[in-house]
Amino acid sequence: MKKLLPLFSLLLMLGCDGLEGPAGPAGEDGVANIHTEIIEMTVNKTSYVPFTSNSGTSGYLYYSFESPLVTQAVIDSGLVVVEMSPSTPYEWAPLPLVLYDGDNSDVNFIYDAFYHCSVGKVTIMWNCSFCRCLQLYQLGVMWMWANYYKISIITIR
Repeated sequence: MKKLLPLFSLLLMLGCDGLEGPAGPAGEDGVANIHTEIIEMTVNKTSYVPFTSNSGTSGYLYYSFESPLVTQAVIDSGLVVVEMSPSTPYEWAPLPLVLYDGDNSDVNFIYDAFYHCSVGKVTIMWNCSFCRCLQLYQLGVMWMWANYYKISIITIR
């Protein structure tokens, strides 16, 4: 048995050397049509749009991400996805996102985050079901919306 082990090892080493076969056919390209950008939504990067309702002045926040990849073809036949992560390392939650408080008898508040696309732009918005002035967005609930967002654009090949 001791004599077979060196002989077997020699056969293995010799068996590994040999001619290299021809190259295989070229495969399809990978995911060249998926483009991802991670942005951070902060006070300095957002805009506030006020509107007046019966309960006083309120409004919503928005962030505009400009990209030449968002073409009419992408809007018609591609895909744009926005996800939010409140932390790093990233744990992504897809938009739209609805946060609420209440029970079966009453809803205290509803916050919603959503996005929409137009040619050359993706807009992320935060809205609230009750009066929310700019100062309250910035001071009271900044922890909720001032986060990282992943924007994925899938273009047409």
